[in-house]
Amino acid sequence: MMEQLGFLQIWVDIMMKCVLTIFYYVSINWMVGEFFQPFRGLWQGDPLSPFLLLICSERLSSLMRLAVKEGLTKGAKVSRSRPQTSHLLLADGCVLLGEALERAVHVIKQILE
Repeated sequence: MMEQLGFLQIWVDIMMKCVLTIFYYVSINWMVGEFFQPFRGLWQGDPLSPFLLLICSERLSSLMRLAVKEGLTKGAKVSRSRPQTSHLLLADGCVLLGEALERAVHVIKQILE
């Protein structure tokens, strides 16, 4: 994602090292357990999570805007005089809006993939 947004390779490498070389441990009653490595990326509360979420959200947002601009899908309108809204980014998720057509569903599925 970072490469597609134009980040230099050195920044991508640094971020990947931060994600892939992390270890955690659990402390219960001030007793430290063994270190372990996560197998599914960052955990909630990791200091990098908000920044990586912003990077991914920006890419998702740009792909949705492009799909609407190219006429591949349509967003929802609150009124006739307002622009279409194809997505809403929230603090802990997102809402994708589109036509109830099979073609539009495939476009959104491709964007998510």
